[in-house]
Amino acid sequence: MNPFPFKSVIRKFIPYFGKQPPKHKYLLLLDQKGDAIEARYDIKDRHLDSKIKEDSCYNIDGHVCTDPRSSGKIVNHPTSILIAKRGTMDAIADRPIPRFYYNFATYKMLEDRVKADNKLLTDYLGLIESTTNVYKQQSYNLRKIKLLDQDCNNVMLTLWERIAFDFNTENVVGKVLAISSAKVTRHPYDNLLQLESTDATVLKVDPPLNDLEQIKENKKPNTALQLALANSETGLTIAALMTKEPSEFKNKRYTVEARIKNYESDKGWYKAKCTDAECTSPLYKEKGRLICPDNHQFTLPLYN
Repeated sequence: MNPFPFKSVIRKFIPYFGKQPPKHKYLLLLDQKGDAIEARYDIKDRHLDSKIKEDSCYNIDGHVCTDPRSSGKIVNHPTSILIAKRGTMDAIADRPIPRFYYNFATYKMLEDRVKADNKLLTDYLGLIESTTNVYKQQSYNLRKIKLLDQDCNNVMLTLWERIAFDFNTENVVGKVLAISSAKVTRHPYDNLLQLESTDATVLKVDPPLNDLEQIKENKKPNTALQLALANSETGLTIAALMTKEPSEFKNKRYTVEARIKNYESDKGWYKAKCTDAECTSPLYKEKGRLICPDNHQFTLPLYN
């Protein structure tokens, strides 16, 4: 087998295979052109493992090209690399190597990624609107991050276990977050598309993107609402709106000013949230009472 063209190691991880013990460690590799491919090697090969460092460049010898994994793929490549037990990865110094890799999906692409037959994980980019503290749901630790993407869609990101604890939320609201290798799912209650971290997920606040400052300027919190108001036809009542032809609704937004007269607390249309100024966590029922997962005290919940 001939040496593989030199590659830089962007990421090194062990995927989750349920109750089955992992057999391989995985690598995300990039060449000098920025093309990405996934590689793996025997998890018991401690000698090879000790030589492989992230942000380093190698010539790979002793490899086999195989089909990619059937699920949890981090790149959309028809081939993956299996580094044999007698394979080598020789470090190369003084090579200009890429330091990061993203293939960002749009919101429209998430609809296809959530399908059962789509095994590709997702890279996503959004402005951080809010974060929660780490809290328990059943027996799992998680943290929620609300994102506003480049098309003004709100997407909820759930971080699980180690990633939830490792993510530093200090002064991150209003900054851009790049997410790699996330799983697309649907929320069990409202069926909205959402992202969830995986063992391969890496988070980068304010990543080194050329148009980073432009993204932050254009996508400040509440931008979606501001755009909706700017593009809406104001001064209409609901009665007047109902008299229009359906064809007139296409690609138009309407705003209606209303006053809340009463809460119907026995209905399921609302969500109850904590009223603490720095908390955006939803409340949960426990023995007939609403409980904040972050243990904040409140008199009345916030309904929205």
